[in-house]
Amino acid sequence: MRAYLLQIMVALLSVVTLGRTSVAQVFIAEQGYRDALNAAVPGLVDGSGMMDIAHPGLATVDSLVLSFQATSPSVELNGLEHFSELQYLMIGTIFDPNGPSDGTINVPHCPPNLADLGVFGPASVTIDEQPAVLNSLWASPGLLNGALSLTMNNPPDEIGTLFYGENTDLQWNEMVNVGQLNLENGPFSYTVILPPMEVVNCFVWGNASTLDMSATTIGRLHFNLNSIWDQLIFPEEVTYLYYDVETLTPLQSWPSILDSLYIRGWNTCDPPFPASLRSLEYHYGPNCIPNWPPLLDSIIVGQPGLGNIFENTANYCSVLNSDCPGAYPALAGDVRMDLNNNGTVDSDEPIVPSSTVTIAPGGQSTGCASDGSWQIGVPPGEH
Repeated sequence: MRAYLLQIMVALLSVVTLGRTSVAQVFIAEQGYRDALNAAVPGLVDGSGMMDIAHPGLATVDSLVLSFQATSPSVELNGLEHFSELQYLMIGTIFDPNGPSDGTINVPHCPPNLADLGVFGPASVTIDEQPAVLNSLWASPGLLNGALSLTMNNPPDEIGTLFYGENTDLQWNEMVNVGQLNLENGPFSYTVILPPMEVVNCFVWGNASTLDMSATTIGRLHFNLNSIWDQLIFPEEVTYLYYDVETLTPLQSWPSILDSLYIRGWNTCDPPFPASLRSLEYHYGPNCIPNWPPLLDSIIVGQPGLGNIFENTANYCSVLNSDCPGAYPALAGDVRMDLNNNGTVDSDEPIVPSSTVTIAPGGQSTGCASDGSWQIGVPPGEH
Protein backbone atom coordinates (compact mmCIF):
# COMPACT_ATOMS: atom_id res chain seq x y z
CA MET A 1 0.00 0.00 0.00
CA ARG A 2 2.82 2.38 0.93
CA ALA A 3 4.54 1.69 -2.43
CA TYR A 4 1.28 2.35 -4.27
CA LEU A 5 0.79 5.73 -2.54
CA LEU A 6 4.39 6.63 -3.33
CA GLN A 7 3.78 5.93 -7.03
CA ILE A 8 0.68 8.22 -6.98
CA MET A 9 2.67 11.05 -5.32
CA VAL A 10 5.44 10.75 -7.92
CA ALA A 11 2.88 10.85 -10.73
CA LEU A 12 1.19 13.95 -9.25
CA LEU A 13 4.58 15.63 -8.83
CA SER A 14 5.37 14.91 -12.46
CA VAL A 15 2.09 16.50 -13.58
CA VAL A 16 2.73 19.64 -11.50
CA THR A 17 6.29 19.85 -12.81
CA LEU A 18 5.18 19.43 -16.39
CA GLY A 19 2.46 22.03 -15.86
CA ARG A 20 4.96 24.51 -14.46
CA THR A 21 7.33 23.85 -17.36
CA SER A 22 4.66 24.53 -19.97
CA VAL A 23 3.68 27.81 -18.31
CA ALA A 24 7.31 28.95 -17.93
CA GLN A 25 8.03 28.74 -21.64
CA VAL A 26 6.84 30.62 -24.73
CA PHE A 27 7.44 29.39 -28.26
CA ILE A 28 9.23 31.86 -30.57
CA ALA A 29 8.62 30.95 -34.20
CA GLU A 30 10.74 33.54 -36.07
CA GLN A 31 14.47 32.76 -36.16
CA GLY A 32 15.48 36.41 -36.41
CA TYR A 33 13.42 37.19 -33.33
CA ARG A 34 15.05 34.29 -31.46
CA ASP A 35 18.50 35.64 -32.32
CA ALA A 36 17.58 39.16 -31.17
CA LEU A 37 16.26 37.87 -27.84
CA ASN A 38 19.36 35.76 -27.26
CA ALA A 39 21.56 38.76 -28.07
CA ALA A 40 19.78 40.66 -25.29
CA VAL A 41 19.69 37.76 -22.81
CA PRO A 42 22.09 34.92 -23.71
CA GLY A 43 20.39 31.53 -23.47
CA LEU A 44 16.88 33.00 -23.24
CA VAL A 45 15.59 30.96 -26.23
CA ASP A 46 16.77 27.39 -26.75
CA GLY A 47 17.41 25.64 -30.03
CA SER A 48 13.82 24.46 -30.34
CA GLY A 49 12.51 28.03 -30.03
CA MET A 50 11.29 27.84 -26.44
CA MET A 51 11.75 31.08 -24.46
CA ASP A 52 12.35 30.67 -20.72
CA ILE A 53 10.12 33.33 -19.16
CA ALA A 54 11.57 32.55 -15.71
CA HIS A 55 15.09 33.45 -16.87
CA PRO A 56 16.66 35.87 -14.33
CA GLY A 57 18.21 37.86 -17.16
CA LEU A 58 14.79 39.20 -18.20
CA ALA A 59 14.77 41.58 -15.23
CA THR A 60 18.17 43.05 -16.14
CA VAL A 61 17.22 44.46 -19.57
CA ASP A 62 16.05 48.09 -19.73
CA SER A 63 16.30 48.61 -23.52
CA LEU A 64 15.73 46.27 -26.43
CA VAL A 65 16.26 46.75 -30.16
CA LEU A 66 14.48 44.22 -32.37
CA SER A 67 16.09 44.86 -35.74
CA PHE A 68 16.37 41.70 -37.80
CA GLN A 69 15.70 40.26 -41.24
CA ALA A 70 12.42 38.34 -41.09
CA THR A 71 12.22 34.92 -42.73
CA SER A 72 8.42 34.88 -42.75
CA PRO A 73 5.92 37.44 -44.09
CA SER A 74 4.20 37.44 -40.71
CA VAL A 75 6.03 37.81 -37.41
CA GLU A 76 4.62 37.38 -33.89
CA LEU A 77 6.63 39.29 -31.27
CA ASN A 78 5.31 37.38 -28.28
CA GLY A 79 6.82 37.14 -24.82
CA LEU A 80 7.77 40.82 -24.50
CA GLU A 81 5.55 41.28 -21.44
CA HIS A 82 8.05 39.22 -19.44
CA PHE A 83 10.74 41.91 -19.73
CA SER A 84 9.62 43.42 -16.43
CA GLU A 85 12.13 46.30 -16.31
CA LEU A 86 12.22 47.21 -20.00
CA GLN A 87 11.93 50.98 -20.55
CA TYR A 88 12.81 51.38 -24.26
CA LEU A 89 11.68 49.13 -27.11
CA MET A 90 12.53 49.61 -30.78
CA ILE A 91 10.85 47.41 -33.40
CA GLY A 92 12.66 47.57 -36.73
CA THR A 93 11.93 44.27 -38.44
CA ILE A 94 12.94 44.18 -42.12
CA PHE A 95 11.01 42.02 -44.55
CA ASP A 96 12.61 43.11 -47.82
CA PRO A 97 15.86 45.12 -47.62
CA ASN A 98 15.59 46.07 -51.31
CA GLY A 99 12.21 47.77 -51.28
CA PRO A 100 8.65 48.01 -49.90
CA SER A 101 7.14 45.11 -48.04
CA ASP A 102 3.72 43.69 -47.23
CA GLY A 103 4.98 42.02 -44.07
CA THR A 104 2.91 42.03 -40.89
CA ILE A 105 4.01 42.22 -37.26
CA ASN A 106 1.80 41.46 -34.28
CA VAL A 107 2.71 42.45 -30.72
CA PRO A 108 0.25 40.81 -28.28
CA HIS A 109 1.65 42.54 -25.18
CA CYS A 110 4.20 45.27 -24.50
CA PRO A 111 6.45 45.22 -21.41
CA PRO A 112 4.51 46.51 -18.37
CA ASN A 113 6.95 49.34 -17.53
CA LEU A 114 7.64 50.44 -21.10
CA ALA A 115 8.18 54.20 -21.39
CA ASP A 116 9.49 54.74 -24.94
CA LEU A 117 8.37 52.81 -28.02
CA GLY A 118 9.74 53.10 -31.54
CA VAL A 119 8.27 51.34 -34.57
CA PHE A 120 10.31 51.65 -37.78
CA GLY A 121 10.34 50.03 -41.20
CA PRO A 122 7.77 49.46 -43.95
CA ALA A 123 5.27 46.97 -42.58
CA SER A 124 1.82 46.55 -41.11
CA VAL A 125 2.15 46.49 -37.32
CA THR A 126 -0.57 45.73 -34.77
CA ILE A 127 -0.06 46.21 -31.03
CA ASP A 128 -2.81 44.75 -28.85
CA GLU A 129 -1.77 45.86 -25.36
CA GLN A 130 0.56 48.61 -24.14
CA PRO A 131 0.98 50.64 -20.95
CA ALA A 132 -1.53 53.38 -20.11
CA VAL A 133 1.20 56.04 -20.33
CA LEU A 134 4.10 56.36 -22.79
CA ASN A 135 6.78 59.03 -22.59
CA SER A 136 7.28 58.84 -26.36
CA LEU A 137 6.09 56.97 -29.42
CA TRP A 138 8.06 57.00 -32.69
CA ALA A 139 6.39 55.71 -35.85
CA SER A 140 8.10 55.87 -39.26
CA PRO A 141 9.03 53.59 -42.17
CA GLY A 142 12.61 54.82 -41.68
CA LEU A 143 15.06 55.07 -44.55
CA LEU A 144 13.48 52.27 -46.58
CA ASN A 145 10.89 52.83 -49.28
CA GLY A 146 7.29 52.03 -48.51
CA ALA A 147 4.83 52.92 -45.79
CA LEU A 148 4.23 51.99 -42.17
CA SER A 149 0.77 51.12 -40.93
CA LEU A 150 0.58 51.04 -37.12
CA THR A 151 -2.64 49.96 -35.41
CA MET A 152 -2.96 50.20 -31.61
CA ASN A 153 -6.04 48.29 -30.52
CA ASN A 154 -5.87 49.52 -26.93
CA PRO A 155 -3.90 52.75 -27.19
CA PRO A 156 -2.27 54.48 -24.21
CA ASP A 157 -4.30 57.10 -22.37
CA GLU A 158 -1.34 59.49 -22.59
CA ILE A 159 1.68 59.95 -24.86
CA GLY A 160 4.22 62.60 -23.92
CA THR A 161 5.69 63.08 -27.40
CA LEU A 162 4.43 61.46 -30.60
CA PHE A 163 6.81 61.44 -33.57
CA TYR A 164 4.66 60.76 -36.64
CA GLY A 165 6.94 60.05 -39.60
CA GLU A 166 6.32 60.42 -43.30
CA ASN A 167 4.33 57.72 -45.11
CA THR A 168 2.87 56.55 -41.81
CA ASP A 169 -0.71 55.53 -41.16
CA LEU A 170 -1.48 55.55 -37.44
CA GLN A 171 -4.80 54.09 -36.31
CA TRP A 172 -6.69 53.82 -33.04
CA ASN A 173 -10.33 54.36 -32.05
CA GLU A 174 -10.06 56.03 -28.64
CA MET A 175 -9.11 59.58 -27.71
CA VAL A 176 -5.43 59.81 -26.64
CA ASN A 177 -3.89 62.76 -24.78
CA VAL A 178 -0.66 63.88 -26.49
CA GLY A 179 1.67 66.52 -25.08
CA GLN A 180 3.51 67.22 -28.35
CA LEU A 181 2.89 65.87 -31.84
CA ASN A 182 5.70 66.13 -34.41
CA LEU A 183 4.28 65.35 -37.84
CA GLU A 184 6.52 64.93 -40.87
CA ASN A 185 5.05 63.61 -44.09
CA GLY A 186 5.55 63.10 -47.81
CA PRO A 187 5.67 62.51 -50.71
CA PHE A 188 3.05 64.78 -52.19
CA SER A 189 0.61 62.03 -53.18
CA TYR A 190 0.25 60.79 -49.61
CA THR A 191 -2.87 61.50 -47.52
CA VAL A 192 -2.62 61.93 -43.76
CA ILE A 193 -5.68 61.32 -41.56
CA LEU A 194 -4.89 61.74 -37.87
CA PRO A 195 -6.61 59.45 -35.35
CA PRO A 196 -8.51 60.90 -32.37
CA MET A 197 -6.17 62.74 -30.02
CA GLU A 198 -6.09 65.80 -27.78
CA VAL A 199 -2.80 67.58 -28.49
CA VAL A 200 -1.24 70.48 -26.59
CA ASN A 201 1.38 71.41 -29.23
CA CYS A 202 1.61 70.18 -32.82
CA PHE A 203 4.51 70.83 -35.24
CA VAL A 204 4.06 69.96 -38.94
CA TRP A 205 6.75 69.57 -41.60
CA GLY A 206 6.65 68.22 -45.11
CA ASN A 207 4.45 67.93 -48.15
CA ALA A 208 1.46 65.73 -48.85
CA SER A 209 -1.81 65.69 -50.69
CA THR A 210 -4.26 66.04 -47.79
CA LEU A 211 -3.86 66.60 -44.07
CA ASP A 212 -7.08 65.82 -42.20
CA MET A 213 -6.97 66.83 -38.53
CA SER A 214 -10.75 66.93 -38.03
CA ALA A 215 -10.72 64.08 -35.45
CA THR A 216 -8.22 65.89 -33.22
CA THR A 217 -8.22 68.67 -30.68
CA ILE A 218 -5.06 70.80 -30.93
CA GLY A 219 -4.28 73.80 -28.76
CA ARG A 220 -1.26 75.25 -30.59
CA LEU A 221 -0.56 74.31 -34.21
CA HIS A 222 2.70 75.14 -36.01
CA PHE A 223 3.31 74.66 -39.74
CA ASN A 224 7.02 74.99 -40.50
CA LEU A 225 9.51 75.19 -43.37
CA ASN A 226 7.20 76.18 -46.22
CA SER A 227 5.03 73.09 -46.18
CA ILE A 228 3.04 72.44 -49.33
CA TRP A 229 -0.34 70.74 -49.03
CA ASP A 230 -3.13 70.27 -51.49
CA GLN A 231 -5.84 70.38 -48.83
CA LEU A 232 -5.88 71.17 -45.11
CA ILE A 233 -8.72 70.22 -42.78
CA PHE A 234 -8.17 71.90 -39.41
CA PRO A 235 -9.44 70.79 -36.03
CA GLU A 236 -11.99 73.35 -34.86
CA GLU A 237 -10.47 73.73 -31.38
CA VAL A 238 -7.15 75.31 -32.41
CA THR A 239 -6.52 78.60 -30.58
CA TYR A 240 -2.97 79.36 -31.83
CA LEU A 241 -1.79 78.81 -35.39
CA TYR A 242 1.68 79.44 -36.89
CA TYR A 243 1.05 79.22 -40.61
CA ASP A 244 3.97 78.82 -43.01
CA VAL A 245 2.17 76.88 -45.72
CA GLU A 246 1.46 76.96 -49.41
CA THR A 247 -1.81 75.29 -50.31
CA LEU A 248 -2.47 74.27 -53.90
CA THR A 249 -6.21 74.25 -53.20
CA PRO A 250 -7.41 77.52 -51.59
CA LEU A 251 -7.85 77.22 -47.85
CA GLN A 252 -11.56 77.01 -47.09
CA SER A 253 -11.61 78.35 -43.54
CA TRP A 254 -9.58 79.02 -40.40
CA PRO A 255 -10.34 77.19 -37.13
CA SER A 256 -13.52 78.73 -35.73
CA ILE A 257 -12.21 79.64 -32.24
CA LEU A 258 -8.75 80.80 -33.35
CA ASP A 259 -7.33 83.41 -30.99
CA SER A 260 -3.80 84.02 -32.37
CA LEU A 261 -2.59 83.67 -35.95
CA TYR A 262 0.93 84.15 -37.35
CA ILE A 263 1.20 84.00 -41.15
CA ARG A 264 4.72 83.64 -42.50
CA GLY A 265 4.22 82.31 -46.02
CA TRP A 266 2.64 83.83 -49.09
CA ASN A 267 -0.98 82.91 -49.73
CA THR A 268 -3.00 83.87 -52.77
CA CYS A 269 -6.32 83.85 -50.95
CA ASP A 270 -6.81 83.89 -47.19
CA PRO A 271 -10.29 82.88 -46.00
CA PRO A 272 -12.16 85.31 -43.71
CA PHE A 273 -10.69 85.55 -40.22
CA PRO A 274 -12.93 84.22 -37.42
CA ALA A 275 -14.66 86.62 -35.05
CA SER A 276 -12.65 85.17 -32.14
CA LEU A 277 -9.27 86.37 -33.52
CA ARG A 278 -7.47 88.78 -31.17
CA SER A 279 -3.88 88.63 -32.42
CA LEU A 280 -2.77 88.62 -36.07
CA GLU A 281 0.80 88.92 -37.36
CA TYR A 282 2.18 88.73 -40.88
CA HIS A 283 5.87 88.11 -41.41
CA TYR A 284 5.54 89.84 -44.77
CA GLY A 285 3.03 92.58 -45.45
CA PRO A 286 -0.20 91.15 -46.91
CA ASN A 287 -1.37 92.23 -50.34
CA CYS A 288 -4.84 92.54 -48.88
CA ILE A 289 -6.84 91.12 -45.97
CA PRO A 290 -10.23 89.39 -46.25
CA ASN A 291 -11.95 91.13 -43.30
CA TRP A 292 -11.37 92.81 -39.93
CA PRO A 293 -12.37 90.69 -36.89
CA PRO A 294 -14.23 92.69 -34.22
CA LEU A 295 -11.78 91.80 -31.38
CA LEU A 296 -8.64 92.70 -33.35
CA ASP A 297 -6.86 95.98 -32.46
CA SER A 298 -4.12 95.93 -35.08
CA ILE A 299 -2.16 93.68 -37.42
CA ILE A 300 1.55 93.35 -36.66
CA VAL A 301 3.83 93.23 -39.71
CA GLY A 302 7.24 91.71 -39.05
CA GLN A 303 9.00 92.95 -42.18
CA PRO A 304 10.92 96.14 -41.24
CA GLY A 305 9.65 99.43 -42.59
CA LEU A 306 6.06 98.41 -43.27
CA GLY A 307 4.51 99.33 -39.92
CA ASN A 308 1.40 97.94 -38.30
CA ILE A 309 -2.02 97.89 -39.97
CA PHE A 310 -5.18 99.27 -38.39
CA GLU A 311 -8.82 98.90 -39.32
CA ASN A 312 -8.96 102.29 -41.04
CA THR A 313 -5.66 101.74 -42.91
CA ALA A 314 -6.24 98.15 -44.02
CA ASN A 315 -6.28 97.25 -47.69
CA TYR A 316 -9.21 94.86 -47.99
CA CYS A 317 -9.41 92.16 -50.65
CA SER A 318 -12.01 93.44 -53.08
CA VAL A 319 -12.99 93.24 -56.72
CA LEU A 320 -10.38 95.95 -57.31
CA ASN A 321 -7.36 93.87 -56.26
CA SER A 322 -8.41 90.22 -55.88
CA ASP A 323 -10.26 87.44 -57.65
CA CYS A 324 -10.50 85.35 -54.47
CA PRO A 325 -13.88 83.92 -53.44
CA GLY A 326 -15.73 86.28 -51.11
CA ALA A 327 -13.75 89.39 -52.10
CA TYR A 328 -15.33 92.64 -50.94
CA PRO A 329 -17.24 94.96 -53.27
CA ALA A 330 -15.85 98.43 -54.02
CA LEU A 331 -16.89 102.07 -54.05
CA ALA A 332 -15.65 104.51 -56.69
CA GLY A 333 -16.19 108.12 -57.70
CA ASP A 334 -14.45 111.46 -58.10
CA VAL A 335 -14.16 114.59 -56.02
CA ARG A 336 -15.30 117.90 -57.43
CA MET A 337 -15.83 121.37 -56.00
CA ASP A 338 -19.55 122.07 -55.56
CA LEU A 339 -19.49 125.68 -56.64
CA ASN A 340 -23.24 126.25 -56.47
CA ASN A 341 -23.80 124.18 -53.29
CA ASN A 342 -26.60 122.16 -54.86
CA GLY A 343 -25.21 118.78 -53.73
CA THR A 344 -25.01 117.35 -57.25
CA VAL A 345 -22.20 117.05 -59.74
CA ASP A 346 -22.34 119.59 -62.54
CA SER A 347 -20.25 119.09 -65.64
CA ASP A 348 -18.50 122.44 -65.33
CA GLU A 349 -17.42 121.98 -61.72
CA PRO A 350 -13.64 121.42 -61.32
CA ILE A 351 -11.98 118.31 -59.90
CA VAL A 352 -10.00 118.31 -56.61
CA PRO A 353 -6.95 116.10 -57.32
CA SER A 354 -5.28 116.13 -53.88
CA SER A 355 -8.28 115.16 -51.79
CA THR A 356 -8.69 112.26 -49.37
CA VAL A 357 -11.93 110.31 -49.17
CA THR A 358 -12.90 108.73 -45.83
CA ILE A 359 -15.56 106.01 -45.71
CA ALA A 360 -18.07 105.81 -42.88
CA PRO A 361 -18.56 103.62 -41.02
CA GLY A 362 -15.12 102.04 -40.63
CA GLY A 363 -12.95 105.10 -41.21
CA GLN A 364 -11.12 103.72 -44.26
CA SER A 365 -9.53 106.38 -46.40
CA THR A 366 -8.02 106.67 -49.85
CA GLY A 367 -6.44 109.40 -51.89
CA CYS A 368 -7.65 110.75 -55.21
CA ALA A 369 -5.84 110.34 -58.51
CA SER A 370 -4.76 113.35 -60.59
CA ASP A 371 -8.15 113.42 -62.29
CA GLY A 372 -9.95 113.48 -58.94
CA SER A 373 -11.10 109.85 -59.18
CA TRP A 374 -10.96 107.41 -56.28
CA GLN A 375 -11.87 103.78 -55.55
CA ILE A 376 -11.69 101.60 -52.47
CA GLY A 377 -12.77 98.13 -51.37
CA VAL A 378 -15.31 98.10 -48.53
CA PRO A 379 -17.18 95.49 -46.51
CA PRO A 380 -20.71 94.73 -47.72
CA GLY A 381 -23.27 97.12 -46.26
CA GLU A 382 -24.34 100.74 -46.38
CA HIS A 383 -21.64 103.41 -46.54
